[in-house]
Amino acid sequence: MAVTLIFLNFLRDIFLLPAGAQLELTCCWSLGWHCGDGCQDFGLLFDLTWLEHFDKTQVLATGTQTINAKGTYDLGGQAFGGPLPQWKFNAGANWRLGGLSAGTLVRYVGTFKECAASDLTSAGGLCYVDPTLPARQVGHNVVVDLNASFVLPSPAGRTVFMAGVNNIFNQAPQYVYSAPLANSDPTIYDFVGRFVYGRVQHRF
Repeated sequence: MAVTLIFLNFLRDIFLLPAGAQLELTCCWSLGWHCGDGCQDFGLLFDLTWLEHFDKTQVLATGTQTINAKGTYDLGGQAFGGPLPQWKFNAGANWRLGGLSAGTLVRYVGTFKECAASDLTSAGGLCYVDPTLPARQVGHNVVVDLNASFVLPSPAGRTVFMAGVNNIFNQAPQYVYSAPLANSDPTIYDFVGRFVYGRVQHRF
């Protein structure tokens, strides 16, 4: 079993201060439920990200202004911005028996707030400009991937047959009216939709 807890609190530049924590948990079991490296039968993965705050200070003609962007889309479209939900995680499991293996991965993106524009249209706006403007909660998003493979050894080498489905439930990205592209944000959501793939690999 391996557990990694990372606290993130760094100053990217003089005007940007994000902080949070990331938890990574991996565990695998072989015969007798023995945890350790090199397991053969069953494995779990959990990677959780929690955002404590994400603040940006900008200089205006009237002085400085701090944007508390955690849980909003106020920094959307910027290189270090985009949606900033408080919670995100990936959770996965894999199983193997002889040459046969299968796995799944769940990708979760939490909710965040999006404010209306100053003219009260649905074009989207910035919450820090006027916190009293109407706002909506952009819902969470869950994408599930599945995969399987089979290894066939032979005197001529080793052949691997692989197949899988990404986004098996065809989960659409959430609407983000403030986003500059297609009313959503590709930096955090799956734009491809359900995707089926297969692969055959042979090694001599």
